[in-house]
Amino acid sequence: MKLKGFHIISHVKTLAVLGLIAAGLLAGAFLAQAGDTVPYHSTVTGQAVVDPDSGAILSIEEAGIGTHIGKFTLSGAIDEESGYFLFTVTAANRDELYGMVVGLSGNTVYLLIFDGTGRFKGATGKISATLTIDPIPVNLDPLTLAYTATATGTISTVGSNKKIQPK
Repeated sequence: MKLKGFHIISHVKTLAVLGLIAAGLLAGAFLAQAGDTVPYHSTVTGQAVVDPDSGAILSIEEAGIGTHIGKFTLSGAIDEESGYFLFTVTAANRDELYGMVVGLSGNTVYLLIFDGTGRFKGATGKISATLTIDPIPVNLDPLTLAYTATATGTISTVGSNKKIQPK
């Protein structure tokens, strides 16, 4: 496998974007418990496995801390059936938040939250994450890149979706 410096940096940038998206989703999931729509902010560190030929991010694993969330972990991968990059955020109490990457621009990843378990059941949200990728690979086989990310956005809670309407 031949790896060129610029090729690795390009892969790292892509990986960083995906990592930030995941970070944003995790942060949003924890904040969802607070009210109808709540802002969130999180910071994470993670690693991404990257296809050395295409630069596509195959999977990510990260850990972080989010406002109103506390410590969390996130894991994500390309879903072979749908073709989407899906992720799961797991809170310390094991409640989960589910999301997907819906776009990227430069070092910014855009995430969509679409459900969860426990206090996050029915949660929705939009998050953007900014990534910083370490250009030196952690591993070459498989190509693995380290990154840090910060994420911001909003999350709606189940309660905001089930308000009683006046008659």
